Amino acid sequence: MQTLTTDPITGKRNLSRPLVMALVWSHLVFFSIMGLRTWGQLQWLEMLVYDVMMMLSLESEEPDPRITMLWYTDDDIQKLGWPLSDKYLADVYEKLLEQKPRVVGMDMFRDMPVASKDGVDHFPRLENIFKTNRNIIAITRVAQGSGPRVAPPVILEGTDQVGFNDVLPDAGIIRRSLLFMQDENNFYESFSWIIALRYLEPMKIFPQAADPDRPELMTLGKSTFFPLDSNEGGYVGLDSGGYQYMLNFPKAPAPFNSLTLTQLLNGEFDPALIRDKVIVFGFQAESIKDFFYTPYSRWSETEQRVPGAAVHAHAVSQILHMALDGTPLRQSPSESADHIWIWFWCVAGGLACLWRKPVWAFFLIVLGVAVVIGGGSYFAFVEYWWIPVVPPLIGWVVSSGLSEQSIAQYEALESLRRENHLKSQYNKQLEIQVAERTKELNEALIQVEDQNRELNRMNGFIRKTFGRYLSDDIVHQILDAPEGIQIGGERRELTILMADIRGFSAISERVPPETVVAMINVFLEKMTAIILEYEGTIDEILGDALLLIFGAPIKHDDDPERAVACAIAMQRAIPEVNSILKGKGFPEIAIGVGINTGEVIVGNIGSQQRTKYGIVGPNVNLTARIESYTVGGQILISPNTAAACSPHLKVGRQLEVRPKGIKEPITISEVIGIGGKYDISMPPQADVEWHTLSQNVIVRFSLLSGKHASDDVVEGKLIKMSETAAQLEVNQSLESLTNLKMLSYTRKDNEIPLDVYAKVIEMVSEEPPLAQVDFTSIPPEAEPYLDQLYQA
Repeated sequence: MQTLTTDPITGKRNLSRPLVMALVWSHLVFFSIMGLRTWGQLQWLEMLVYDVMMMLSLESEEPDPRITMLWYTDDDIQKLGWPLSDKYLADVYEKLLEQKPRVVGMDMFRDMPVASKDGVDHFPRLENIFKTNRNIIAITRVAQGSGPRVAPPVILEGTDQVGFNDVLPDAGIIRRSLLFMQDENNFYESFSWIIALRYLEPMKIFPQAADPDRPELMTLGKSTFFPLDSNEGGYVGLDSGGYQYMLNFPKAPAPFNSLTLTQLLNGEFDPALIRDKVIVFGFQAESIKDFFYTPYSRWSETEQRVPGAAVHAHAVSQILHMALDGTPLRQSPSESADHIWIWFWCVAGGLACLWRKPVWAFFLIVLGVAVVIGGGSYFAFVEYWWIPVVPPLIGWVVSSGLSEQSIAQYEALESLRRENHLKSQYNKQLEIQVAERTKELNEALIQVEDQNRELNRMNGFIRKTFGRYLSDDIVHQILDAPEGIQIGGERRELTILMADIRGFSAISERVPPETVVAMINVFLEKMTAIILEYEGTIDEILGDALLLIFGAPIKHDDDPERAVACAIAMQRAIPEVNSILKGKGFPEIAIGVGINTGEVIVGNIGSQQRTKYGIVGPNVNLTARIESYTVGGQILISPNTAAACSPHLKVGRQLEVRPKGIKEPITISEVIGIGGKYDISMPPQADVEWHTLSQNVIVRFSLLSGKHASDDVVEGKLIKMSETAAQLEVNQSLESLTNLKMLSYTRKDNEIPLDVYAKVIEMVSEEPPLAQVDFTSIPPEAEPYLDQLYQA
C-alpha cells in the first residue's frame, strides 16, 4: 500500500504536514459538531435514530400476565353512555372487586358526580367503594403547562390513592415518563408508580435509597432508578424537572390481556384475567381521542397510536420488570464521555486519510466504519445503553472527506514541487559549494558563540557567588577593576561591626545540631538582607556571629553612620526573627552589637590557591572586645565611632572599660539612635519593674572568662528581681560587664539547679557590694523557677 509521505528532495518519509492537516480538519469538524449539538440542531436526527433503534430492538412478546386492560370502547359508549354514570362506574368496581384484583387503576378523570338515568343517587355508593378499597387508584392532572389542573375524586383528595397522569411528549412522541414531580407547595407521585408500588407491597418490596452520597439514586427490588439528565443521550438542554426516565415500548400498541366494560358487566370474561392482577381502566375510543404516538408508531404502516391508558400500563409493566426481573433502566454515558466518543471518531476520520490509496479501499473503510459506529450503538442500545450515533457518524464521514480533499491538494502541490526540483538540478553543485562555505562560517560562529557563552557563564557564576556575600556594587568593582583579584592589601580606615547571638552557646547545648543550624539560617537570612541594604560587606560568618566592614572595597563618606544605622536595623529586625523561630518551635534569641572605627589592613589575603577578601589588625580585636561587653538588644560603640557619627548620634549610658590588649581604658557608649539621612532609633525599652524579695534567696555563680566558667564558686544574696534582671548582694565588688554563670539558688533550705547566664551591668553600691545583672540566657527548664521568684 502506497503512502503520500515521501519528500521529493530528501527521499525521506514526512508525515508531519498531512498529520497536521488531518488533525486540524478533525478538530474543526469536532468543534462545529459540538456547536450544532449545543444549539440543538442535531437533536431531531438523534431522536429519529433513537426511534429506529427502538423499533429494531423491540421483540414481539407474550402479554404481560400481571396486567389486564379494561377498555371503555366506542361500543361501550353507545350502550352505557358518556360520561359513565355513577351507577355503571360503581357496578364496574363491584364486578372487579368480586374477582379480587391486586390493584385497579382508573385512567379517567372523575372530579364530580355523574347522575344516572334511573334517578337514583349512586354517588354515595361509589364514594364508599373508593373509601373502603385502598387498591383503587384514581388520577389527577397536575398540568404544569399542559392545560388546567383536574382534581381527583373528592373522597380521594389528599390520599395515597391518587397519582398524576401527565405525560411528556417529544414533538408528539412519547419516549419518557415520570415517577415524581413537585411544585412550590406539593410533591406528586405518578399514576403508574403508585400502581406498581401497590402491586409490590404484598411482596414487601419498597423503594430505598441506593447511595447516601447520591440521593437521586433509588433501588426498587432488583434494579436501581436514576433520573434523566438534561443532556442525556441525544437530548440537549432537556427540561429534566421531576424524576424522569426512558420508556421501553414493545411492538404491539397494547400487548396486554384485555376486556371491555360490556364484557365485564355481562360476565363474559375469564376470572383469571382479573384475580390478583393489575387492572388499568381507560379509553380505547376514537371519539374520546386519548391516543399518543410512540417510537414504534412512525414506522408502522398505519402509524398506530397508543391509548393513554396503555402508555401508563407500559410504564407499570416496565417498573415491575425492573423490580421483579432485574431489567435495567436505559442509561447513557456521562456528558464528558460523550464528548470523548465524538472527538475520537472525528480524529479517527482525519487520520484515516493518511493511508488513502487505493481510493476505492479508502471509501470502503469509510463506509465500513460508519456501519461499525451505527451497529455498535445499536448493540449498546439493545443492552440498555443509549450512545449518541449522529454526531460521531457525521464527525467520521465529514472529517475523513475534508481531510481526503485537503491531502489530495497537498499531493498536487508536492508534485509541482517535485517538477521544480528537477528543473533546478543544474544549480546543485553551486548550492553544495555555498552550503559548504556557509557550514564553515556557521561552525566558526558557533565556536565564537560557545566561547562567549562560557565567558558569560563564568562571569555570572562569579557574580552570583560573590553576590551571596557582597552587594552588587561591590561585586562589580572587584570584577571590573584589573587589580581586583591581585593578592595584597592596603591600609584603610574602616568601620567594623561585630554582632553575636547572646547566650547561643548555652542554647546549642540544649537543642539538636539540626535545630542550631536552622536557627542560624533564619537569623542570617534576615540579617544578610539588612547588611546588603546598608551596603556593608560580610567579612566572616563565625557560627552565631557576624563580622562586617563598612568602607571597603567601596568607601563612603558616612561609613560610621551607615554602620550604626545598620546595627539599629538589625536590632529592630530581631522581633521578626523571633516570630519565625517561635513558629518553628525554636527558642527566641537576642543579639549584642559592637562597633569600632579605625585603621586596618584590607584586601585579598591568602595565596594563589586560596584567597579571602578580608581585614586584619588590632582594631578588629578591639571590636570583638566591645561586642563582648553587650547584653541582648544592646549596641556599644568605640570613642572613634562616636566621634565620627557626631552630631547625629544619640547615646545612652557610657562605660569606661579596659579591654584586653589595650593599655589605657576607653569609654564606650550605648547607642539609642542616629539622625541625619538614616533617622532610625532603637526600639523603646520598657520601664523596669523591680520586685523586692520577701525571703532570702542564696545564689551560687561562677565568673566567666570568655565563654568558659572559672573553678571559683561565688555566693550572693538575691535582693530584687525584674523579668529580665536582678540585684545581687555579693561579698566582693564585681567589675562592670563581667559575665556570670548562675549555678543554683537556695530557698527555704532547698537548693535548686539553675544554669542561667547573666552580665554585670553596674555596681549599685559598694557597701554593701550590690550588683545589678541582666539575664543573657535562660534555659526553658529554669524559667518556671525565676517566674516563681519574680511573682513571690
